[in-house]
Amino acid sequence: MAGWADDPELLATFRGEVEERVASLQAGLLALEAHPSPRQVVVSLFRDAHTVKGSARMMGLSEVLAVAHNAEDLLGALRDGRLSVRRDLVDLLLASCDDIAGALPGVEEPVPEDHLTALATAMQRALAGEEPVQVPRWAPGAVEEDESTESAPRRRESSTLS
Repeated sequence: MAGWADDPELLATFRGEVEERVASLQAGLLALEAHPSPRQVVVSLFRDAHTVKGSARMMGLSEVLAVAHNAEDLLGALRDGRLSVRRDLVDLLLASCDDIAGALPGVEEPVPEDHLTALATAMQRALAGEEPVQVPRWAPGAVEEDESTESAPRRRESSTLS
């Protein structure tokens, strides 16, 4: 009997939903820089991460689920004031969005599971108080690096985050 992940129509619906939520997460994370009340933005981001987590659970994507779950936990800590919005945390969450999208079924060169595990672990370290947290990076055909050794330009030109 075919499983949920074997149904092309369901996969297309799942991909569409997750891609929409990831785009919303990315836009919201970038809006945190200039927003006078970041908590309002974080509440919306938390809901998006929760939706991605539920979708990943339904499709049986355990590593995507782990990243989404840890992103939700990190956003919850930001929402509740246990952590302050910082550039490294925003960068980590943006990297998580990119790599969740890159790990979806049907991607030509998907993000490897060990990299998704590294992202989840980095978010756990951030929740435990590591500051700044190093952002694991991966690109198709590249060796994984963290932010401290990466020479690529940052996602954003300017920032008001500390």
